[in-house]
Amino acid sequence: MGIEEALKKFKKKEKSKLKIKSEYAFGATGRPELKIPPNADVEYTVTLNSFEKVSFVERNQWAKQVK
Repeated sequence: MGIEEALKKFKKKEKSKLKIKSEYAFGATGRPELKIPPNADVEYTVTLNSFEKVSFVERNQWAKQVK
């Protein structure tokens, strides 16, 4: 997922605007419940406030919720 790849490069307290192509965002399905159409590029403004260790299981559960 595009956000996960970008966050790997963040430094603590860094604020960035992420522009993510559709194939790394929600793809051909989109997210109708969020009013994101199919094949839409998305843009987020993100600030990384802190780091927290997460187990493999927690990480995969989060990824499933986002999709």
